[in-house]
Amino acid sequence: MLKLREALKLIRDLVNPLAPKEVPIVDANGCRLMQEVVAEIDTPPFDNSAMDGFAFRHADFSGEGPWTFQVMDIIAAGDRPATKLLPGNTVKIMTGAPIIDGSDTVIKIESVSFQDGNVIVKDKPPLGMNVRPRGEDISKGANLFSKGDILSAVDLGLLASTGMRKVKVVPRPSLSLIATGSELIQPGNPLEFGQIYDSNRITIQNLLKNNGFYNISSTTASDDYTTLKKMIEKQLSDHDLIITIGGVSMGDFDHVPLLVKELGGEVVFHKVFMKPGKPIFLAEFTSNSLNSKWLVGLPGNPVSAIVSYHTFVKKILTELMDLPPSIITSKAILAEEIIVKSGRLKIIGVKVTEEKDGLKAYPIGRQSSGRLSSMKDANAFIQIEPDIEQLPANSK
Repeated sequence: MLKLREALKLIRDLVNPLAPKEVPIVDANGCRLMQEVVAEIDTPPFDNSAMDGFAFRHADFSGEGPWTFQVMDIIAAGDRPATKLLPGNTVKIMTGAPIIDGSDTVIKIESVSFQDGNVIVKDKPPLGMNVRPRGEDISKGANLFSKGDILSAVDLGLLASTGMRKVKVVPRPSLSLIATGSELIQPGNPLEFGQIYDSNRITIQNLLKNNGFYNISSTTASDDYTTLKKMIEKQLSDHDLIITIGGVSMGDFDHVPLLVKELGGEVVFHKVFMKPGKPIFLAEFTSNSLNSKWLVGLPGNPVSAIVSYHTFVKKILTELMDLPPSIITSKAILAEEIIVKSGRLKIIGVKVTEEKDGLKAYPIGRQSSGRLSSMKDANAFIQIEPDIEQLPANSK
């Protein structure tokens, strides 16, 4: 049985990033960029109005005001003005609309008055007021991103603004989530004796969504060996990572470790010296392709599954995507004493709040592997080393 740090080192050493791939920019959020990006156009690509207002020739503001202008036209965003602004005239212009040829200054609509259909301007504006020049945001040829940058939502908007449709990144892995157990039925159906609702899959699927993984193949499987084996074999052909829930402990129907071996998988580890989450299972499937396929088996008890997701699955995902560690550690004051049995590394759920004297961690009460409700208020975990049986209140 491995220690936690040994299991995490194996993941770090063995799980390689996926092969770079061109993906639509809408799918590249949070991904590592694998190319340089140079702007191919100016953004904006034309001079445009920063306000709803009126466009003028600044040269028309000679002498003393007020000045009176006749309205020639209305220009909306998306229009292509066909005329040139004549002396002594103005055009009504909307935000984002192209600046008409001959004009160079825009006054917002609230700053003018009207008389007999004409526009009256009392105060002389500065030249270029409220005009956004071509290339003000991004100039053609500018280096936008370097290889290795991690793309954010705003970054993707920048790429879109320059006309890019696809970008080369380390992609998000394709995921399959399988909850095993003949006792599982879907919420909304009546429970028969011996059945339980499939809550683990809902929990893990939404934890994955919290980390940006939405396109997930998600299903349940009975404990029938042949059926489960065929399902996992099919999912391995279509996905980079299979996440199973249940079926990895020591029961007669815990089939995952055996069928993985029959499918040609190599067990990386099975069982880690921790509580909860001891039965955690990881296997690698190698082929002639560029990347291995992976199967991580989470324990079936709900708290064990949640702890194992945060401890192992998130680590595997960051390695596959070549991203920095996603787990954040902080110091906090323990609000109450914690007493545990020594032996294994313990992972205890706590609720951390921001208080006047800093972060404070409140144990969430009686936690056990089978009590999903004990995780309800937890937003962090404390790791307690195997030889420690007590953490006193007010310790950091």
